[in-house]
Amino acid sequence: MARAKNLISAALTAENITKTKTHIGEIETELPFLIALPAEEKRRMNAMGQISVEYVNLALTGAESFPQYLLPSFKKDEFKKDVTLIRDLQGIRTSVASLLEKLDDTIYGASVDAMQAANEVYDYLKTAGEKDAAVKALVSEMRKRYDHKDKKPADPNKPADPKKPADPQ
Repeated sequence: MARAKNLISAALTAENITKTKTHIGEIETELPFLIALPAEEKRRMNAMGQISVEYVNLALTGAESFPQYLLPSFKKDEFKKDVTLIRDLQGIRTSVASLLEKLDDTIYGASVDAMQAANEVYDYLKTAGEKDAAVKALVSEMRKRYDHKDKKPADPNKPADPKKPADPQ
């Protein structure tokens, strides 16, 4: 069985990993105001989505152009700060998202390579297992990867397939 092209061939040193994590820590230090909201809390909030960008920008223009119509308690400067922060963070997010996509794809590529290599080893060892008991035991453990039980038990509420004979009970 011929192996497909190797998608990724790379290695990280302990120094690479440490430096990368240090740089990520430095980014977090530069952005100490970043928050992590629980999913349940986010679901209860009304946040600006892509469709609302223009609405929010127009509201800011209105707040700056016509402050006399706003309540004195309205924090116009905080509103402007939020809108500016969103714009600035979106630029950073684009870079981080691109990096995350590359990380994910590299992990995926390495996992494809590793799985292809493992399958190749498995094929070789299956043959060797016919002559060597230790190899046969390892192959038996490896085989569990491909032993699948029935996908799902039949749904008792699903109507019977008229093309299949009834199961006599």
